[in-house]
Amino acid sequence: TRFVATHECLAHHKIKEWLIEAKETDTTLIDRSIGLPMRVIKNKPAEKALEMDERGASLEELLTVISGELGRKAWMEGDIDAGVVSLGMAVGRIHEILSVKEVIEGIIEEAEAICRRLNLTFAA
Repeated sequence: TRFVATHECLAHHKIKEWLIEAKETDTTLIDRSIGLPMRVIKNKPAEKALEMDERGASLEELLTVISGELGRKAWMEGDIDAGVVSLGMAVGRIHEILSVKEVIEGIIEEAEAICRRLNLTFAA
């Protein structure tokens, strides 16, 4: 999810803008009725898929809402409600668009900080 909000990612800028404004509660799980739960942003197709899940829809029925073709339109054209958009709960922790290099450097810095804290904790 974090790498979607990078300059290098091909996702439409509207998807990236949505992502940096989103909260953890702006995603939901769909496709439980077919045993393949998927976390997606809360949008119109996700709401429709949830309704279909509740009544035990088949994969064929769900594909009318969750197909990859519809999802591609959302990702590439920026039409948030064109299809389901898979993103994790980490959306609530992303607040800016960075380069991939900056994201990786941030991950390394966080890991090093954790290691330092653990060393202090267990050094005694």
